[in-house]
Amino acid sequence: MKDLTLYIPTCNSYLFLVKPFTFLFNKFWNRPQKVVYLGYDKPKYDLPDNFDFITIGNDDDLKNWSSDLINFFSSIDDEHFLFTSDDTFLVDYTNFKVYDKLFKYLDNPKVGRININRDTVNRPHRYFDTIETVIFKDSMINYNNLTIIEAEQNAEYRVSATLSIWRKD
Repeated sequence: MKDLTLYIPTCNSYLFLVKPFTFLFNKFWNRPQKVVYLGYDKPKYDLPDNFDFITIGNDDDLKNWSSDLINFFSSIDDEHFLFTSDDTFLVDYTNFKVYDKLFKYLDNPKVGRININRDTVNRPHRYFDTIETVIFKDSMINYNNLTIIEAEQNAEYRVSATLSIWRKD
């Protein structure tokens, strides 16, 4: 398993989301994880030990936001990384039995993004693969296979900022 850094872009107008995000993330991502906020003015309070804040420019104009992110991601060595938006909160524990199995797709050059939540099922998609795993195990549910799907090329929000693993190139 690779250690991937989670990057979260933000701006000064949304700094109020940092506290609830860090709390919920550390509660529901129940193993060590390096997280880096990419923004402008650093929050005026201490972040949890696993969170960093990198200033990527000046919060001067919305049109510069994407350029600031492109410049940042062009400067890092990470081949793969996690990425999400600052307003996407975890609300349940992360299933690492499933998450860890997704890493086998990182070596496939045709896979540029791996969505690690279920939002792709809500738009046009097709079958990609099946992974043998136990997703839930209790007296009522016991799944032994996880179907991996691919968003159709013409699907809306095919490239979204939901929590995903990204290939830098």
